[in-house]
Amino acid sequence: MSTPARKRLMRDFKKIRAEQRTGLEASPNPTNIMQWNAVMAGPEDTPWDGGQFKLTMEFTEQYPNEPPKVKFLSALYHPNVYADGNICLDILQNTWSPVYDVLALLTSIQSLLSDPNPNSPANSEAARLYSEDRREYNKRVREVVEASWLASSAAEASEPALENGHAEQQQPEPASAAGAAQQAEQAADAIAEPPAKRQKVDESAADNRQASEAQAT
Repeated sequence: MSTPARKRLMRDFKKIRAEQRTGLEASPNPTNIMQWNAVMAGPEDTPWDGGQFKLTMEFTEQYPNEPPKVKFLSALYHPNVYADGNICLDILQNTWSPVYDVLALLTSIQSLLSDPNPNSPANSEAARLYSEDRREYNKRVREVVEASWLASSAAEASEPALENGHAEQQQPEPASAAGAAQQAEQAADAIAEPPAKRQKVDESAADNRQASEAQAT
């Protein structure tokens, strides 16, 4: 059933695809448009530069009147990010407005990475270092960035192996429900054969089986 929230989310997704904002990728779950996955690059020319950080967004039917629940899956060392990945950001709490969309929200979070608010800390130690020892703080941030590289490399190395020893090629996740349907359709087309062709294959297999039995006798 198409609801106002779901229609709005489809518009948000089309906007993200159309603008192709550098360093931001986001798409709904292929089977549930109310759940999104996102990947955010660290802002350039900052200690976060080069990092790739994963997030989840969960929407309700009250969207856009209510903000989604946004959470970092990647481990971050940041004054405004809790240990469990939840984010302390005004746009997600006190200043949310229906005029905001997914792209505006992700842009605000990306800006927060390099421009934190230590006066409203979710991580008191990170807030203290940011205010008192910026060099040590930046060092901790670079460790987080390097950890994101290792996490990405580990994900690539975890591809399952086939029995013949060759790594199985994984297909990229579809960006949308439409993409998932298209991918499934393509896979079905690749496997399916016309009935006439299947009949010929079956007849050929039967002939080969009869010839083998004749030779055995």
